[in-house]
Amino acid sequence: MKLTLKILTLLFIIFYQYSIKCEEYIYDFDDHWSNTRFLIEYQWMTCISFTDSLNGMIGTNWRSGVDYPSIWRTTNGGKIWEEMWYDSTTRKFDSVTNKWKLLHEANIIRDIDYVDTNLCIAVMSNQSINSSTFTPYFVTSKDKGKSWNFTYLPKNKYFFGAVFNDKKQGVIFSPMQYVLITNDTCKTWKQLSLPDSVGKLTITPWDIAIFSDSSFIILSLDDDFNKYLFKTTDLGTTWDVYKLPDSDLKVFDIAFVNENEGWYGGYKLKEDSINYADMIFHTTDSGKSWVKQLDTVNYKQTKYVYSYKIKFYDSMNGITVGYGSDVYFTTDGGSHWLEQVKGPNDSLITVAAFTDVCFVNKDLLYATDAWGWVYKYDRNNVNGLGESLINNKKLKLKIYPNPFSKSIYIEFTNKFDSDVNLELYDILGNNIYSQRLGFLESGKHTIYFEPDIELNTGCYLITIWCGNDFQFLKVLKGE
Repeated sequence: MKLTLKILTLLFIIFYQYSIKCEEYIYDFDDHWSNTRFLIEYQWMTCISFTDSLNGMIGTNWRSGVDYPSIWRTTNGGKIWEEMWYDSTTRKFDSVTNKWKLLHEANIIRDIDYVDTNLCIAVMSNQSINSSTFTPYFVTSKDKGKSWNFTYLPKNKYFFGAVFNDKKQGVIFSPMQYVLITNDTCKTWKQLSLPDSVGKLTITPWDIAIFSDSSFIILSLDDDFNKYLFKTTDLGTTWDVYKLPDSDLKVFDIAFVNENEGWYGGYKLKEDSINYADMIFHTTDSGKSWVKQLDTVNYKQTKYVYSYKIKFYDSMNGITVGYGSDVYFTTDGGSHWLEQVKGPNDSLITVAAFTDVCFVNKDLLYATDAWGWVYKYDRNNVNGLGESLINNKKLKLKIYPNPFSKSIYIEFTNKFDSDVNLELYDILGNNIYSQRLGFLESGKHTIYFEPDIELNTGCYLITIWCGNDFQFLKVLKGE
């Protein structure tokens, strides 16, 4: 029996290493998180929007094994998802060759906004900013997703998103100097006349915060990747311009709760060219001045560092997520940020793959990732994703400090008197160290462990065997 369990452990470690090579993602969750529904395997979801605690929409870009933008709806808080629409013009199935035929470049759902239980809008754009083979468009539904209307947008425009401040007022925007505005629940749209330049700067909308039918803030970039906020209160007749701090942030987002207070955040590659840092700034004067609230190195360099999102429900409650970032919460306006979901902090492992997040209220939110999972955070309920889903629950294991330099303490509780053994594996799954800890009575034990072999800096797995029960945890060897 013990041999069989050891084989299973080794198989898991092999699978663990395989998942690293396949760039799977491993999360360490706070207990208020739960996964609500697994859609189609490796369903790449880019955006999510909930209008209340039960009704939500998701935009995905992978269907039946091919690039197919599709929209899914839930009416019960994410327990069940129903596909409401998909773009059948992208590919066609050839029954002769039994393969999918490319009709035109696959489009991507860039953003979705479920404004109320009836109205939903989603923006489709091409995958490449330089592509000329696809005409972008947006779809709207006014009957809970039962039917959808197409509206084509100018060709060669790369559209980023749709933002509504209520069910009547909203914008659709492209960084290629193009903004559409509606003030009548999507019945009519008007192009905002952007000036050729404000001073020497051109307005290139990468994100927009809308406050009324004439007041909004635009996040813009210049040719040197410097970032600016353009603010208007008279529908673009006049503009105030404020330069954002730290132009080295390569992936970024803004979140405003009113015309004055907002946050700006993103990733920055540190001077060592290895570590990335999450950085967040706060303004209370529309962007004239900024105060840094978060600057933390929490992961190694990875080629997947994009799709950063920062969202605030009100002036107190906010969250950051990203495809290549840990997840942080604040409940005091950003003065303190609590790490809620942690991805592996190792150069061999890409980190958390969150793509979007939306608040329902200050205590409830939903998030999507790149692999088909929908996550729910409920501050008022403990859901238990923070517990291990793989290890044997008969054996509780805790290791500290982690990361460690020379030695660690291993704390565990075994339910039965048993022979206890320790095994250490490297990231390749090789058993590099074994030690018999003795025959121990049932109960809680704390073991001091200082390996008498030289360990390089990196990631390891420690497995504790208590008879036929086992559990393992990842540890990080520091300098």
